Amino acid sequence: MYKINYSQCWEDPLIIKEVLNISKKDVVLSISSGGDNSLFLLSLHPKEVISIDNNPFQNYLLELKLIAINLLPYNILLEFLGITQSKKRTKIYETLKDHLNPNAKKFWDKKTKLIRKGIIHIGKFERYLNLFRKIIVPLVLSKKQINELLNLSLDQQEKFYFEKIESRIWRTLFKIFFSERLMKILGREKRFFKYNKKNVQEEYYKRTKRGLTQVPIKNNYFMRYILTGEYALENLPEYLKKENIKRIKNNGHRIKIITSGIEKINTKIDKFNLSDIFELYSTEESNQILEVINQNAKKGSKILFWENLVETKDINFGRFRYNKKISKELSEKDRLFFYKGISCFIRPQD
Repeated sequence: MYKINYSQCWEDPLIIKEVLNISKKDVVLSISSGGDNSLFLLSLHPKEVISIDNNPFQNYLLELKLIAINLLPYNILLEFLGITQSKKRTKIYETLKDHLNPNAKKFWDKKTKLIRKGIIHIGKFERYLNLFRKIIVPLVLSKKQINELLNLSLDQQEKFYFEKIESRIWRTLFKIFFSERLMKILGREKRFFKYNKKNVQEEYYKRTKRGLTQVPIKNNYFMRYILTGEYALENLPEYLKKENIKRIKNNGHRIKIITSGIEKINTKIDKFNLSDIFELYSTEESNQILEVINQNAKKGSKILFWENLVETKDINFGRFRYNKKISKELSEKDRLFFYKGISCFIRPQD
Protein backbone atom coordinates (compact mmCIF):
# COMPACT_ATOMS: atom_id res chain seq x y z
CA MET A 1 0.00 0.00 0.00
CA TYR A 2 1.30 3.46 -0.94
CA LYS A 3 1.97 5.46 2.22
CA ILE A 4 3.25 8.93 1.31
CA ASN A 5 0.41 11.36 0.65
CA TYR A 6 2.55 14.46 0.09
CA SER A 7 6.21 14.48 -0.91
CA GLN A 8 6.29 18.29 -0.90
CA CYS A 9 4.63 20.96 1.23
CA TRP A 10 1.92 23.03 -0.46
CA GLU A 11 1.71 25.82 2.10
CA ASP A 12 3.70 28.96 1.31
CA PRO A 13 6.79 29.12 3.59
CA LEU A 14 7.10 32.90 3.17
CA ILE A 15 3.69 33.21 4.84
CA ILE A 16 4.98 31.06 7.72
CA LYS A 17 8.10 33.20 8.04
CA GLU A 18 6.16 36.47 8.03
CA VAL A 19 3.48 35.47 10.51
CA LEU A 20 5.32 33.33 13.00
CA ASN A 21 8.32 35.68 13.13
CA ILE A 22 10.58 33.03 14.65
CA SER A 23 13.10 34.05 17.32
CA LYS A 24 15.96 32.10 18.89
CA LYS A 25 13.80 31.54 21.97
CA ASP A 26 10.89 29.96 20.12
CA VAL A 27 9.78 26.36 20.31
CA VAL A 28 7.80 25.72 17.12
CA LEU A 29 5.35 22.92 16.46
CA SER A 30 5.01 22.09 12.76
CA ILE A 31 3.02 19.45 10.89
CA SER A 32 5.57 17.34 9.00
CA SER A 33 3.66 16.58 5.78
CA GLY A 34 6.32 16.63 3.01
CA GLY A 35 8.88 17.97 5.48
CA ASP A 36 9.82 21.11 3.52
CA ASN A 37 8.36 23.67 5.91
CA SER A 38 9.68 22.00 9.05
CA LEU A 39 13.12 22.11 7.45
CA PHE A 40 12.66 25.74 6.40
CA LEU A 41 11.74 26.61 9.99
CA LEU A 42 15.17 25.32 11.05
CA SER A 43 16.75 27.94 8.80
CA LEU A 44 15.06 30.66 10.89
CA HIS A 45 17.13 29.71 13.98
CA PRO A 46 14.43 28.62 16.46
CA LYS A 47 15.24 27.07 19.80
CA GLU A 48 13.52 23.87 18.66
CA VAL A 49 11.22 22.56 15.92
CA ILE A 50 8.86 19.77 16.91
CA SER A 51 7.78 18.23 13.61
CA ILE A 52 4.77 16.02 14.15
CA ASP A 53 2.66 13.77 11.94
CA ASN A 54 0.45 10.81 12.75
CA ASN A 55 1.56 9.21 9.47
CA PRO A 56 5.00 7.65 10.13
CA PHE A 57 5.81 7.53 6.42
CA GLN A 58 5.66 11.32 6.15
CA ASN A 59 8.21 11.47 8.97
CA TYR A 60 10.41 8.92 7.20
CA LEU A 61 10.39 11.27 4.22
CA LEU A 62 11.32 14.25 6.38
CA GLU A 63 14.12 12.29 8.01
CA LEU A 64 15.57 11.23 4.65
CA LYS A 65 15.49 14.82 3.39
CA LEU A 66 17.24 16.02 6.55
CA ILE A 67 19.95 13.34 6.33
CA ALA A 68 20.48 14.18 2.65
CA ILE A 69 20.83 17.89 3.46
CA ASN A 70 23.32 17.14 6.23
CA LEU A 71 25.53 14.76 4.28
CA LEU A 72 25.43 15.54 0.57
CA PRO A 73 27.20 18.25 -1.42
CA TYR A 74 24.66 20.76 -2.75
CA ASN A 75 24.65 19.59 -6.38
CA ILE A 76 24.34 15.93 -5.33
CA LEU A 77 21.53 16.85 -2.92
CA LEU A 78 19.52 18.43 -5.75
CA GLU A 79 20.21 15.38 -7.89
CA PHE A 80 19.11 12.93 -5.20
CA LEU A 81 15.90 14.76 -4.31
CA GLY A 82 14.77 14.99 -7.94
CA ILE A 83 15.48 18.65 -8.73
CA THR A 84 18.05 17.70 -11.39
CA GLN A 85 18.30 14.60 -13.54
CA SER A 86 20.07 11.49 -12.24
CA LYS A 87 20.58 7.80 -12.90
CA LYS A 88 22.40 7.11 -9.63
CA ARG A 89 19.92 8.00 -6.89
CA THR A 90 19.93 4.49 -5.45
CA LYS A 91 23.72 4.63 -5.17
CA ILE A 92 23.48 7.97 -3.40
CA TYR A 93 20.88 6.46 -1.05
CA GLU A 94 23.37 3.73 -0.10
CA THR A 95 25.59 6.45 1.40
CA LEU A 96 22.69 7.80 3.48
CA LYS A 97 20.72 4.80 4.70
CA ASP A 98 22.83 3.85 7.71
CA HIS A 99 22.18 7.30 9.20
CA LEU A 100 18.41 6.72 9.25
CA ASN A 101 16.56 5.32 12.25
CA PRO A 102 15.84 1.57 11.85
CA ASN A 103 12.16 1.97 10.92
CA ALA A 104 12.86 4.64 8.31
CA LYS A 105 15.73 2.58 6.88
CA LYS A 106 13.52 -0.51 6.64
CA PHE A 107 10.88 1.52 4.80
CA TRP A 108 13.25 3.17 2.29
CA ASP A 109 15.26 -0.01 1.67
CA LYS A 110 12.07 -1.44 0.13
CA LYS A 111 11.29 1.70 -1.89
CA THR A 112 14.20 1.88 -4.32
CA LYS A 113 11.76 2.44 -7.20
CA LEU A 114 10.53 5.60 -5.51
CA ILE A 115 14.06 6.76 -4.74
CA ARG A 116 14.98 6.40 -8.41
CA LYS A 117 12.17 8.81 -9.30
CA GLY A 118 13.41 11.49 -6.91
CA ILE A 119 11.66 11.69 -3.55
CA ILE A 120 10.07 15.11 -4.14
CA HIS A 121 7.90 13.58 -6.90
CA ILE A 122 6.52 10.46 -5.20
CA GLY A 123 3.58 11.61 -3.07
CA LYS A 124 0.06 10.62 -4.01
CA PHE A 125 -0.84 14.27 -4.54
CA GLU A 126 2.29 14.97 -6.63
CA ARG A 127 1.52 11.97 -8.83
CA TYR A 128 -2.00 13.32 -9.29
CA LEU A 129 -0.60 16.67 -10.41
CA ASN A 130 1.64 14.76 -12.82
CA LEU A 131 -1.40 13.10 -14.40
CA PHE A 132 -3.09 16.51 -14.73
CA ARG A 133 0.06 17.89 -16.34
CA LYS A 134 0.34 15.02 -18.82
CA ILE A 135 -3.32 14.41 -19.65
CA ILE A 136 -5.29 17.64 -19.26
CA VAL A 137 -2.86 20.55 -19.71
CA PRO A 138 -1.60 19.49 -23.22
CA LEU A 139 -5.18 19.55 -24.50
CA VAL A 140 -5.34 23.25 -23.68
CA LEU A 141 -1.79 24.61 -23.75
CA SER A 142 1.35 23.82 -25.77
CA LYS A 143 4.76 23.76 -24.10
CA LYS A 144 5.50 27.07 -25.79
CA GLN A 145 2.34 28.62 -24.32
CA ILE A 146 3.15 27.24 -20.85
CA ASN A 147 6.57 28.88 -21.01
CA GLU A 148 4.91 32.11 -22.13
CA LEU A 149 2.46 31.95 -19.21
CA LEU A 150 5.27 31.40 -16.71
CA ASN A 151 6.94 34.61 -17.83
CA LEU A 152 3.92 36.93 -17.88
CA SER A 153 3.50 39.87 -15.55
CA LEU A 154 0.42 39.85 -13.33
CA ASP A 155 -1.45 42.36 -15.47
CA GLN A 156 -0.96 40.10 -18.53
CA GLN A 157 -2.23 36.91 -16.91
CA GLU A 158 -5.95 37.63 -17.06
CA LYS A 159 -5.89 38.36 -20.79
CA PHE A 160 -3.87 35.19 -21.43
CA TYR A 161 -6.28 33.11 -19.35
CA PHE A 162 -9.41 34.20 -21.19
CA GLU A 163 -7.79 34.04 -24.61
CA LYS A 164 -5.82 30.78 -24.31
CA ILE A 165 -7.24 28.72 -21.44
CA GLU A 166 -10.87 29.45 -20.54
CA SER A 167 -13.16 27.33 -22.75
CA ARG A 168 -15.84 24.69 -22.55
CA ILE A 169 -13.30 21.88 -22.96
CA TRP A 170 -11.12 23.33 -20.16
CA ARG A 171 -14.06 23.65 -17.77
CA THR A 172 -15.33 20.17 -18.56
CA LEU A 173 -11.98 18.38 -18.28
CA PHE A 174 -10.94 20.31 -15.20
CA LYS A 175 -14.16 19.56 -13.33
CA ILE A 176 -13.95 15.88 -14.20
CA PHE A 177 -10.33 15.62 -13.11
CA PHE A 178 -10.82 17.53 -9.87
CA SER A 179 -14.12 15.96 -8.92
CA GLU A 180 -14.39 14.59 -5.42
CA ARG A 181 -14.91 11.09 -6.77
CA LEU A 182 -11.69 11.03 -8.82
CA MET A 183 -9.64 12.83 -6.21
CA LYS A 184 -10.61 10.25 -3.60
CA ILE A 185 -9.23 7.54 -5.87
CA LEU A 186 -6.09 9.19 -7.21
CA GLY A 187 -5.34 12.48 -5.46
CA ARG A 188 -6.00 12.52 -1.73
CA GLU A 189 -7.08 10.08 0.95
CA LYS A 190 -10.83 9.66 1.35
CA ARG A 191 -10.62 10.87 4.94
CA PHE A 192 -9.74 14.38 3.70
CA PHE A 193 -13.26 14.66 2.30
CA LYS A 194 -15.17 13.20 5.25
CA TYR A 195 -16.33 16.56 6.63
CA ASN A 196 -16.49 18.44 3.34
CA LYS A 197 -19.81 20.06 2.43
CA LYS A 198 -18.65 21.93 -0.68
CA ASN A 199 -18.94 21.09 -4.37
CA VAL A 200 -15.29 20.12 -4.82
CA GLN A 201 -15.03 20.51 -8.59
CA GLU A 202 -16.71 23.93 -8.60
CA GLU A 203 -14.63 25.10 -5.65
CA TYR A 204 -11.30 24.12 -7.21
CA TYR A 205 -12.33 25.47 -10.61
CA LYS A 206 -13.01 28.91 -9.09
CA ARG A 207 -9.79 28.85 -7.07
CA THR A 208 -7.72 27.84 -10.10
CA LYS A 209 -9.29 30.58 -12.20
CA ARG A 210 -8.34 33.08 -9.50
CA GLY A 211 -4.85 31.58 -9.27
CA LEU A 212 -4.19 31.91 -12.98
CA THR A 213 -5.53 35.45 -13.20
CA GLN A 214 -4.82 37.10 -9.83
CA VAL A 215 -1.85 35.30 -8.26
CA PRO A 216 1.56 36.25 -9.74
CA ILE A 217 2.92 33.35 -11.77
CA LYS A 218 6.29 34.74 -12.80
CA ASN A 219 8.98 33.52 -10.37
CA ASN A 220 6.34 31.46 -8.54
CA TYR A 221 8.01 28.08 -8.06
CA PHE A 222 4.75 26.43 -6.98
CA MET A 223 3.12 27.32 -10.29
CA ARG A 224 6.18 26.27 -12.28
CA TYR A 225 6.12 22.83 -10.68
CA ILE A 226 2.37 22.41 -11.24
CA LEU A 227 2.68 23.26 -14.93
CA THR A 228 6.04 21.66 -15.78
CA GLY A 229 6.91 19.15 -13.03
CA GLU A 230 10.23 20.95 -12.53
CA TYR A 231 11.85 23.80 -10.63
CA ALA A 232 14.17 26.42 -12.06
CA LEU A 233 17.56 26.24 -10.35
CA GLU A 234 17.53 30.00 -9.84
CA ASN A 235 14.16 29.83 -8.05
CA LEU A 236 14.00 26.77 -5.80
CA PRO A 237 11.67 26.15 -2.84
CA GLU A 238 12.79 28.13 0.21
CA TYR A 239 14.27 25.17 2.11
CA LEU A 240 16.48 24.28 -0.86
CA LYS A 241 18.00 27.71 -1.44
CA LYS A 242 21.73 27.49 -0.87
CA GLU A 243 21.83 30.03 1.95
CA ASN A 244 19.08 28.15 3.81
CA ILE A 245 20.73 24.75 3.34
CA LYS A 246 23.71 25.98 5.34
CA ARG A 247 21.43 27.22 8.14
CA ILE A 248 19.48 23.95 8.20
CA LYS A 249 22.73 22.00 8.55
CA ASN A 250 23.81 24.21 11.44
CA ASN A 251 20.46 23.81 13.19
CA GLY A 252 19.74 20.18 12.35
CA HIS A 253 20.16 19.13 15.97
CA ARG A 254 17.24 21.39 16.93
CA ILE A 255 14.52 19.31 15.27
CA LYS A 256 12.53 16.59 17.02
CA ILE A 257 10.48 14.35 14.71
CA ILE A 258 7.46 12.77 16.39
CA THR A 259 4.93 10.31 15.01
CA SER A 260 1.80 11.16 16.95
CA GLY A 261 -1.32 13.25 17.00
CA ILE A 262 -1.12 16.73 18.51
CA GLU A 263 -3.29 15.55 21.38
CA LYS A 264 -0.23 13.68 22.74
CA ILE A 265 1.94 16.80 22.95
CA ASN A 266 3.02 17.91 26.43
CA THR A 267 5.52 20.68 25.70
CA LYS A 268 5.23 24.45 25.96
CA ILE A 269 5.00 25.90 22.45
CA ASP A 270 5.50 29.45 21.13
CA LYS A 271 4.42 29.06 17.49
CA PHE A 272 2.16 26.57 15.68
CA ASN A 273 2.38 25.80 11.95
CA LEU A 274 -0.65 23.54 11.53
CA SER A 275 -0.85 23.15 7.74
CA ASP A 276 -4.50 22.27 6.92
CA ILE A 277 -4.92 19.95 9.90
CA PHE A 278 -8.57 20.76 10.61
CA GLU A 279 -9.64 19.20 7.28
CA LEU A 280 -9.35 15.81 8.92
CA TYR A 281 -11.51 16.30 11.97
CA SER A 282 -15.04 16.94 13.11
CA THR A 283 -15.75 20.09 15.10
CA GLU A 284 -15.71 18.03 18.29
CA GLU A 285 -12.36 16.42 17.45
CA SER A 286 -10.90 19.80 16.46
CA ASN A 287 -12.03 21.25 19.79
CA GLN A 288 -10.21 18.45 21.60
CA ILE A 289 -7.02 19.24 19.69
CA LEU A 290 -7.42 22.96 20.45
CA GLU A 291 -7.88 22.15 24.12
CA VAL A 292 -4.46 20.46 24.14
CA ILE A 293 -2.95 23.34 22.18
CA ASN A 294 -4.34 25.84 24.70
CA GLN A 295 -2.86 23.84 27.56
CA ASN A 296 0.59 23.93 25.95
CA ALA A 297 0.58 27.37 24.33
CA LYS A 298 2.64 30.12 25.89
CA LYS A 299 1.29 33.65 26.30
CA GLY A 300 1.67 35.59 23.05
CA SER A 301 1.85 32.39 20.99
CA LYS A 302 0.50 32.17 17.44
CA ILE A 303 -1.43 29.60 15.44
CA LEU A 304 -1.23 29.56 11.65
CA PHE A 305 -3.24 27.21 9.45
CA TRP A 306 -4.69 26.91 5.96
CA GLU A 307 -8.40 26.38 5.27
CA ASN A 308 -9.36 24.15 2.37
CA LEU A 309 -12.80 22.56 2.20
CA VAL A 310 -13.88 22.30 5.83
CA GLU A 311 -15.33 25.28 7.71
CA THR A 312 -13.57 26.17 10.97
CA LYS A 313 -15.90 28.93 12.20
CA ASP A 314 -17.50 26.68 14.84
CA ILE A 315 -14.20 25.52 16.35
CA ASN A 316 -13.41 26.79 19.84
CA PHE A 317 -9.91 28.32 19.87
CA GLY A 318 -10.07 29.00 23.59
CA ARG A 319 -7.68 31.77 24.64
CA PHE A 320 -6.59 32.43 21.07
CA ARG A 321 -8.11 35.36 19.20
CA TYR A 322 -8.66 35.48 15.45
CA ASN A 323 -6.78 38.28 13.70
CA LYS A 324 -9.01 39.12 10.75
CA LYS A 325 -6.73 41.79 9.27
CA ILE A 326 -3.61 39.63 9.22
CA SER A 327 -5.54 36.61 7.94
CA LYS A 328 -6.99 38.59 5.04
CA GLU A 329 -3.61 40.04 4.10
CA LEU A 330 -1.99 36.59 4.22
CA SER A 331 -4.66 35.01 2.04
CA GLU A 332 -4.06 37.70 -0.59
CA LYS A 333 -0.27 37.14 -0.51
CA ASP A 334 -0.41 33.35 -0.74
CA ARG A 335 1.47 32.12 -3.82
CA LEU A 336 -0.83 29.12 -4.06
CA PHE A 337 -4.50 28.97 -4.94
CA PHE A 338 -5.53 25.57 -3.56
CA TYR A 339 -6.89 26.97 -0.34
CA LYS A 340 -9.95 28.94 0.67
CA GLY A 341 -7.79 31.11 2.90
CA ILE A 342 -5.27 31.38 5.71
CA SER A 343 -6.08 31.93 9.37
CA CYS A 344 -3.95 33.46 12.09
CA PHE A 345 -4.89 33.24 15.78
CA ILE A 346 -2.90 34.95 18.54
CA ARG A 347 -2.99 34.32 22.27
CA PRO A 348 -2.88 37.60 24.25
CA GLN A 349 0.03 38.26 26.57
CA ASP A 350 -2.23 38.73 29.59
